[in-house]
Amino acid sequence: MATILDLITESLAEIGAYAQGETPSADDANAALAKLNDMLDTWNAQKLYVYNMVFTTYTLVPNLQPHLIGPSGTFVVAQRPVKIENANIVLNNVVPNVRSPLRLRDDDWWASQRVQGVTTTLPTDLYYSPAWPNGQLFLWPVPTTAYGLELETWVLLAQTTLVTTFSLPPGYKSAVKYTLAEELCPSFGKEPSVMLVRQGQKAREAVQSPNSVAPRISTWDSGVPRGGKERPTF
Repeated sequence: MATILDLITESLAEIGAYAQGETPSADDANAALAKLNDMLDTWNAQKLYVYNMVFTTYTLVPNLQPHLIGPSGTFVVAQRPVKIENANIVLNNVVPNVRSPLRLRDDDWWASQRVQGVTTTLPTDLYYSPAWPNGQLFLWPVPTTAYGLELETWVLLAQTTLVTTFSLPPGYKSAVKYTLAEELCPSFGKEPSVMLVRQGQKAREAVQSPNSVAPRISTWDSGVPRGGKERPTF
C-alpha cells in the first residue's frame, strides 16, 4: 500500500523536481506535505470532493440554545460540519424509534423569528450557523426533551502525515497526485506542462463526477419548467 510519502515522491517526479526512484529530502517532503494538507482542507469546503455522507445521532440537552458541534462543543466532533444536508429528531422513547424530519432554515429565516426562545417537546426547524471552531445548532422551538438529533453531514478528508497509508475511494489517488504536482510547481521553480494540467483536470473530473447530483426539476404544468418564484394565484 502506498504511503503519503510515496504519493509526494510521485508528484515531485511528475514535475521533474526529482528523478524516478529518488527520495525527496526531509525538507522537501515536509514542505510538500504541508501543501497537500492545505489542498485537502480546500477540498473539504467543496461538495464535489465529498465522496460520502454520514448519519450521526446525538442526544439533545433540554432547554439548551444553541447546541454546539465541534471539538469543544455540546456534541464533540473533530471538526464542525461544513454543511448539514438533512436532520431529524429521533423519538427515542418509543420502540422502534421514530424519526421526525426537521426543516433546514437559513439565517434570514432565523432573523425573522420574533420569539426565538419559545419551547416545545418536539422542534420542527433547524438553523445551522457554521461558526468556528464550533458550529451552532439553533432548534426551533427550543426542545425540552432529551430526544435524539440525527444529522446528515459530509465525510471530510482527514489531515495526514508522511507515514500515513493512502486510503481513499477509486480515482482520488490520481486526483491528489496530479493536483499536488501542479500545486508544487511554483515552490520548485517549475512550470506545469500542458500534459500535467490535462491529467489533473481529467483526474479531478473522475472524482467529481460521482459526487455531482443533478438538481431536481419540477413543473407546475406539463412541459413548463418551474422557476424560483412562486406561482401566481388569482
